[in-house]
This record gives sequence, C-alpha cells and structure tokens, in this order.
Amino acid sequence: MIHPYPYAMKNIAVPLCLIMVFACSPNAAATDIPERTYHDHIRQICDTTILLNGSDTEAKYKAIEMRGRVNVTECQGLSPEYLGVIWGAESANDYYSAVLQCGNDAYNHFIEAPYVLLKATHHTPDSIVEIGQWKIKSNIAYGKKDNTIAVELNAANNSVKLLAGNKSLHLIHQFTSTVNPTLGYSGVTTCGCADISLLVTEHEPDLAASLTTHWTLHDIDDYLSSASHNGIEGFWKYLDRDNDERYCRLGGKYTVAIIKSGDGYDILFIDGAQTNSPLWHAGMKKGHLTPTIFENHYDLTWFDATFRPASDECNATIEQNAILTLNFPLLKSSIRLSKMPTGK
Repeated sequence: MIHPYPYAMKNIAVPLCLIMVFACSPNAAATDIPERTYHDHIRQICDTTILLNGSDTEAKYKAIEMRGRVNVTECQGLSPEYLGVIWGAESANDYYSAVLQCGNDAYNHFIEAPYVLLKATHHTPDSIVEIGQWKIKSNIAYGKKDNTIAVELNAANNSVKLLAGNKSLHLIHQFTSTVNPTLGYSGVTTCGCADISLLVTEHEPDLAASLTTHWTLHDIDDYLSSASHNGIEGFWKYLDRDNDERYCRLGGKYTVAIIKSGDGYDILFIDGAQTNSPLWHAGMKKGHLTPTIFENHYDLTWFDATFRPASDECNATIEQNAILTLNFPLLKSSIRLSKMPTGK
C-alpha cells in the first residue's frame, strides 16, 4: 500500500542481493519490492484526463495515490467539480475512475450536512457504467481543502481497493474486477481546476510473466530434432557446480534448451527448478548467450530462480561441444551443463 505522505527519495532503485543461477543465500525466496515513481510535474490541472508515463504491461500489483484540492462551487447537493484517479486505461476514452466530489445536503442551513462522495465508474467509448458511490462523512476534509484518494490493484485475485481520507487513508470499498485490473495505464482526471500536492504510482512487475515465450516443449523438441539447427543448439542438462555457499545456493538442477535467437542464443527452461518451481514452465526464458570475438566464449545474461536478470561479468564457455560452463565471477561460482542426445 502507498503510505499517505511518502516524501522520501524519489524513484528509489533498491539494490538487491546478487541472485543468479542460485537463489540468494541464506533465503532463496524472492523479495518483491514495488517500483515507486513520483509525478512532480503534475501540479495544477483543469478539466482534463492525463495518462501517466509508465508500464501498461501485466503486474502483480499496482497502486496510484493523489493528494490535492479542487476549487469547488459551494451549493446544495453535489458540486460539479471533482478530482480523482484512473486505472486500466486503454485510451483517454476507455478507463476506470474513482473520484472525490464535495456535497452538502443542507447548504446555507443553520446546521449544514457536508460530505464527500467517492464515486467509481467504468468509462468506454460507448457508455459510462457506475460501479458504486459512497458518502464519506468522517476522516475527510470538506470544501477547498486537501484530501487523498488512492486505488490498489491486485492481479492475483483481481481485487480493487478504493481508499480516501484527509490525514490518513481509509479503505472505503473493495470489489473484484471482471478483468485483471493491473493491465493498462494509470492516470488522473479532474472536472474544474485542481491543485495537486502529491501524485505517486507503485508497480510490482510480474517477473515470471515477463519471461514467457512462444515456445512450448513440443515446439522445442520438433525444432531441435531437425537437421538444420546450429551445433550449440540442443538440450543441456545439469552436470555439476562449484559455488560458494556464502554468496549463493543452487536454485535448481536445470535442464535447458539452447536455440538461435537474433545475434545470439536464447536459453530456455525445460525442467529441474527447485526454488519457485510451480512458477517455472517449459519454454520460459532462462538466459541468453551472445558470442564474443573468442571462439566458444559467450557473454551471459541469466535469469535466476526468482526471475531477476544477472549479466555483470557473467560469461559462458563451451568445451568439446559437450560441456557448457556458466561463470558468475562476482558470486565466485560456476555451474556446468552437459549436452544431451537429440530427443533427450
């Protein structure tokens, strides 16, 4: 969840421990740290919808939080002005929104009855469908004062959480979306003029999904059974390792396939994962080999057991067209694979 006042270092890139062929010692589990971005260039907006720069790809989790005030018209009932956030945007005319709108059920009465309405809507080019609306009468500021609105999106269960408040955020409503709510862009929307004091997004990418390829085990087997493929291409199976347990530990005894791709070779996972084994499927990208000027020597990019890339000083060598050694100097470790006969 995004905290109400996260005034801290912006666009923090948290350094992770080095986890490559192996999972990081002592704990092999992945630690997912959302990427946070502050959009300080958006401060005053009027009658507009803005899609924010950022990823529109699938994610495990997304959130957007905005704090600001709108120049409301004081009147009986709802004022026409509002400010809010949007998500799942395919375009400026196709998105979901949650907005805050000031209201008063007893304007100019001796005892007034102010409130803030939180309204969620699905906008399409052809229609506007209301998801729901909720009157907020506590932990909220009325009139031309700052409030915060936030939406948290979870791909695991398609949940959408709507939060709002003045000094702190409170859960107002939660519902299940019919589609993955993390897909598409996030943004902001206003009617009237608004002053924005904070706009921040969080994004936790689905690293496993990012390694999915079009290859299936059947397609890989058919391709490698043909007579036309390159000599390095084929199935390779775990042979042995030389690793320092102080830096890393084995994430699996992998069987992989090496297939020509562009100027190098993709390493595709086949079997043998131990860490995060339910998330690894045949055909996922495990790494990439790029030839160097030296014969049988390659620059190596490797995706570790927690789906994160490693490439700094990593390299690979092939001996006798039968032994592939993956070297990780910064981890003082290496792993060897042996080539398997065609057809495994």
